[in-house]
Amino acid sequence: MTAVLITLTTSSNGDLLRGEREINDYIDKQSLADKSLSLRFDLRQWDQRMLNAFYSYCLTKSVLPQINLMSDLQLQLIGSISDAQKAMAKCKLMCEISKEIVSTTRNSSVSEKNSQKHTSSTNSYNIYFSYCRSDQSICNQLTTCLTNEGYSLCRRTSKKSLSTSDIEKSDVFLVGFSDEYSKKSYCMSELNYAKSIGKKLVPFVIRQDTQENQWLSSLTMATLFYDLFDREIDLEFIGDFDLEYDQLLSTLVSRLIQYKGSL
Repeated sequence: MTAVLITLTTSSNGDLLRGEREINDYIDKQSLADKSLSLRFDLRQWDQRMLNAFYSYCLTKSVLPQINLMSDLQLQLIGSISDAQKAMAKCKLMCEISKEIVSTTRNSSVSEKNSQKHTSSTNSYNIYFSYCRSDQSICNQLTTCLTNEGYSLCRRTSKKSLSTSDIEKSDVFLVGFSDEYSKKSYCMSELNYAKSIGKKLVPFVIRQDTQENQWLSSLTMATLFYDLFDREIDLEFIGDFDLEYDQLLSTLVSRLIQYKGSL
């Protein structure tokens, strides 16, 4: 193994830190890694759609996956350090989601009760989705993905007034939070009503990379988020949709299972 020493000389500590970040980012993206992961979930329980989704994600990241299902359920990933780590995180999230779904399916009594609840009324929903219209591009994409997963969603259209009954008949309240969300009265009216009736909130952040003064914008958003939801930001959509979607889906599955268990 060969060690490479890089010396940076600058008159500014800020430039030095930026230089270090650029070098580390380059190494993470260009250096080849061979990572192995011992799986605690049997991937043989994945259907073809999930396998295709994982392999497709690895392909977009130029990561070569190899799954040994016959012996010790080992996952081997070959690619750049950063992309191999993302593929590993993707696999772990998909396993967590699958584990939650399998455990729910096995609980037949809860599943039957939930099925009867949602088939008894066409106005019942799994998710009420609240977001600002300026963010509808990514939120439409999320709506399509969640609908394809089999979830029923309700959201306010531009011509639709606030329907408190739609929020009441939804299991969880999903919030796509951005810089504009708290400035819109229609968004805040939805959120405040959901809070007032004790709905389970699942907030996530939609962040724009193109914003100027990103540090100040991030600080402002973090403060607003904490004031509204009394928690730190733990879910963000900032550039890797597939991985971020799985993080959101994992949280949603967990919240929906909690809701079913409370029935």
